[in-house]
Amino acid sequence: MDYGYGETWFDNAHNIIMNTLAVQGAFGLISYVGFFVAAICSLILAYRQNKIDYHFMIIGGAFLVAHFVNKITVFEDATSYLYLMFWLALINSMTNVSPVIFGNTNSSKEIFSEKKIGAGVISIVAVTASLVVFIFNIQNATANQKNLLAIRSISTDASGDLTLVKDALAFNSPHVDDIRSNIASSVANTVSNNWQKMDKNKANEILNLTIENLEKNLQLHPLDIRNQLSLSQLYQLQAMINNNASYLLKAEMTLEDALSKSPRRQQIIYTMSGVKVQLNKPDEAIKLVESAIEDNPRISESYWRLAYIYKMMGKDDKALEILKLAEKNGIKFSDKEREIINQFILSPINKSNKK
Repeated sequence: MDYGYGETWFDNAHNIIMNTLAVQGAFGLISYVGFFVAAICSLILAYRQNKIDYHFMIIGGAFLVAHFVNKITVFEDATSYLYLMFWLALINSMTNVSPVIFGNTNSSKEIFSEKKIGAGVISIVAVTASLVVFIFNIQNATANQKNLLAIRSISTDASGDLTLVKDALAFNSPHVDDIRSNIASSVANTVSNNWQKMDKNKANEILNLTIENLEKNLQLHPLDIRNQLSLSQLYQLQAMINNNASYLLKAEMTLEDALSKSPRRQQIIYTMSGVKVQLNKPDEAIKLVESAIEDNPRISESYWRLAYIYKMMGKDDKALEILKLAEKNGIKFSDKEREIINQFILSPINKSNKK
């Protein structure tokens, strides 16, 4: 993507019109818009037939218009669909009153049928509703609370007691995979910033625990390569903490698997090139980043990463050549990227030339 690998995670257009058109086609878009048109028309018709008053017609129509306008800048989700469908159901019940007439059909008196609901039906509905609330609300709320406590514990003292972390990972909920991913992200950030201060055994303990659970995620979602990216990061931390290159080999294998499933994703390419350099495979790292430039020569990050690899190899001329190529291709580096280039590529070269 033109503005970096972060864009490659977008899976929804932030516009319900474009999103529906892309996913469901023209028929899907017509059907979606038809919901709103039909609902507004039914409100107007019901008002003219004196089934609803003026205020309900205005409020009902305003809600639908506001919802549609709001979704032009975002996409529908479970929550928005829920209250939209409830509102459509309310409009339907208010605008489509069908009286049941008993006796003389010519009588102008309309009598509405009333059916009593038995205690058995009420009990079944109550039990079902309670189970639904417990499974989808109470369990999720409990899981989120445990997740929050675990992340706080990791951020405060990753080398401390892991009871809260283990408790969160062991708790069964519909989104246990998200909890594993959240904890893995927190562990990676905390350990990478504090590993020198941590006890080596404690650091390995929390990393092993996190890796074990991420591997469960990998079995659950084998095509979600974010799991491989997180695993590779944790393996690299283990390699650094234990000064053991075998963990780098694990990171390399994990990233190769990810790249086979998403061969043009820049985040994988950049991460793997760094691992290749650490494994003393600079030629393979260069080929990886060169492939990213070939796929999309408009991404600035590919150029400075390739220049940096050449600088690490002692090939200053090639590093400068890549930066000139970036300039030739009209690449504009961000302030942060220029800082990286000046500090890690140009500055060492200038010092070397002065000598």
